[in-house]
Amino acid sequence: MPAVELRSCSLCQRQDDPACTRKPPCRLWVRLRSPRPSTATEEVYTSAVSTEDFIVDILLIVVIFRQLWARPYSARTMVLPLAVVVWAGFHYLTGFPTDGNDLWLIALLTLIGLALGLASAATTFMWRDETGQVLGRAGVWACVAWVTGMGFRFAFALYATSKAGDRAIGTFSRHHAISGSQAWTTALVLMAFAEVISRVVMLQARRLKLAGAATARPVLRAD
Repeated sequence: MPAVELRSCSLCQRQDDPACTRKPPCRLWVRLRSPRPSTATEEVYTSAVSTEDFIVDILLIVVIFRQLWARPYSARTMVLPLAVVVWAGFHYLTGFPTDGNDLWLIALLTLIGLALGLASAATTFMWRDETGQVLGRAGVWACVAWVTGMGFRFAFALYATSKAGDRAIGTFSRHHAISGSQAWTTALVLMAFAEVISRVVMLQARRLKLAGAATARPVLRAD
């Protein structure tokens, strides 16, 4: 008789919770075909990506394309990306797992997001026009760095909902002592946080530096 182990939903942290906000309700369980650990195989099943997931991921990807053309860069420019990640944080960060190698996974993906965000900001062109207004335009490498991070998260979410992807991720998680879906969710969300926040902070710092240079006036001295 095969053993069956139920695991909690990644959102509500309960097993088959009827009040789960996912449609259909999200369930994650592991079925062991054989009770012998040496020969056991595992199948992991997860719910499909919701409409909200698609909207958030697509918004995070396309936000960079708003800056392909030169446009004024101000404090308001950071509102949309920050609003998206704040909403995603409240929606997805339902726990912070620390079992096994969860923290290493979270730290690794967060550092990757940080590096990609800084690379995207560093390769974004910023300058002052004749009126002293700060303009910005995302270059090719800025887009590549941004889409690499955000696109990876989107592709991973789609892959994880497939039967083959679920099985592969489950096998990888077992072999590397990763506790479950919440560890992956937390790591991927914090990766997006790091990418967005690092890019926003660096661009705002560059904007303030350029704006400060515009207001500075040379001091004339009489001989």
